Amino acid sequence: WTPLSWFNVDGNVSYDRSDRRNNFFLDAGLKTEGFGTGGLGEIAQGVGQTDAINAAVSANFLHSLGDVTLRSTLRALMERENNEFTYANGTVFATPGVRSLSNATITRDSSSIEEIRSTGYAATAAADYKGKYIFDALVRRDGSSLFGPENRWNVYHRLSGAYRMAEESWWPVKSISEFKLRASQGTAGGRPDFDDQFETFDFIAGGGLRKSTLGNKFLKPEHATETEIGLDMIVKERYSLQLSYAKNKVVDQLVQIPLSAFYGYTSQWQNAGTVEGNTVEATLEAQVLSRPTLSWRMGFVADRSRNKITQFDRSCFQTNTIGYRCAGETLGAMYGFRFIKDASELPADAQARAGEFQVNDEGILVYTGAGNAYTEGETKRLWGTTTTIGTSVYNWGMPITQRDAAGNAAVVKIGDGNPDFHFGWTNNVTWKDLSFFALLDAQKGGNVYNQTMQRMFQYGRSGEVDQAGKAQELKKTVDYYVALYAANDPTDYFVQPGGFVKLREMSVRYKVPTNLVSSLGRFGARGMTLGLVGRNLITWTDYKGYDPEVSDSQFPNTIKLDSFGYPRYRTFTGSVQIDF
Repeated sequence: WTPLSWFNVDGNVSYDRSDRRNNFFLDAGLKTEGFGTGGLGEIAQGVGQTDAINAAVSANFLHSLGDVTLRSTLRALMERENNEFTYANGTVFATPGVRSLSNATITRDSSSIEEIRSTGYAATAAADYKGKYIFDALVRRDGSSLFGPENRWNVYHRLSGAYRMAEESWWPVKSISEFKLRASQGTAGGRPDFDDQFETFDFIAGGGLRKSTLGNKFLKPEHATETEIGLDMIVKERYSLQLSYAKNKVVDQLVQIPLSAFYGYTSQWQNAGTVEGNTVEATLEAQVLSRPTLSWRMGFVADRSRNKITQFDRSCFQTNTIGYRCAGETLGAMYGFRFIKDASELPADAQARAGEFQVNDEGILVYTGAGNAYTEGETKRLWGTTTTIGTSVYNWGMPITQRDAAGNAAVVKIGDGNPDFHFGWTNNVTWKDLSFFALLDAQKGGNVYNQTMQRMFQYGRSGEVDQAGKAQELKKTVDYYVALYAANDPTDYFVQPGGFVKLREMSVRYKVPTNLVSSLGRFGARGMTLGLVGRNLITWTDYKGYDPEVSDSQFPNTIKLDSFGYPRYRTFTGSVQIDF
């Protein structure tokens, strides 16, 4: 609605509904893991529904005063979401072949209902003078039912400005048509999950409840402040460069804190800790060729991010299998047990006999005994023998866990999921009616914890345990790999390089000549384009899992944990586009 030339009102309302149904059936008698002669049968059914209503209304103002253009918006929005889910599971069938929950003699069911309410109000103001000096400001007040009742409403802001120096009459470099300096600062809040503010209980077999998570009515959003400065430049209308530096600080981080037995609950979501970080990013694009029938445009983007927990006024603890929350550490730090690699790391009471230890072909220090080599375990029948040195018992040829001063297995830093940097390279080539696009994506550095491989050591199903093609004197006993498995505790053996180069995307499009689609003209068609796109086509990496980008942790961008998660799919998509 536009009642005045400088004023208009717009609004929108949307309704979304999602219905889900999951079914699982494993008939009795089928052989599965753990049931070599046939399983007892299992069935599961889940039904879920999500309803969401979103509405927004804005009042927009636009006015010019000479060379100054002023813009302002007042906006209100509302979000309502309801989630319902019912799940039932049954095992041990009374008779095979019957796909019914009633056929299960042992059943379990659960259900959940979630209602989420959010409301927000915002005001923006912007001005620019001759397109050279640009200013923008925003103030926003948000309320959400996801926060504790004592902290439902919060205020955020954003300020930004830009100076397009190349628009000045005194600008001396005519080949540079754009030279813009920009800066901004803004705040935002991170929302908790639905049940983080509530006390939660677990149902136990036979009836009754067990305390799980302690509620927190003072839970508030994470508060992030980001400051960014940058430069945008265009040279000779063929080359463009963007440089950005962003610094961010997140206070009141949402962290699930373990609780002592005194509370009766295992954990509580709290606002604890401060994380600071920075990101540097550069983007370069170039029009390499520009001919009537041939063009080639190339782009390159690179970025590097760093982060650190600068404040954490709680006891340090491990989380998400390999993660570690402690002041001074990064969000991607991996902690666990470590197998020693050098005789200097032996306990003090074993140092005098350091000559009886050797580093094997996997870089792990093992006990071999005087006059023996780690390759002679089979020929001299040394596997399975032990010796006592000081207060420790050493198994021949087996990995040795690093110990702390008290003689316990030491929990130490074993890796970091944060990469050194990312970069991507794009090429877009058009020749007559054909166009080609390719994206090469790469990451240097960073680690992934391969828990999938670790589990395969337990089951004896890893290629490393099979040892096919390995020289006989280098082969190990199964117990060696069971020791590396370490009861599924995190160890440095399964920390692997996460760097990669990927052919992320490749596509081709062909604009069909008009004379070949003339038969479609009777329907009003003016042209046709055929397309084929392939994604995640090739990966080059030293990672031993399926995909170094797999992450099954609660924080997949920082804690790189591969634990039977599906890798990114390789997909091929064809398209036909008809223009009318």
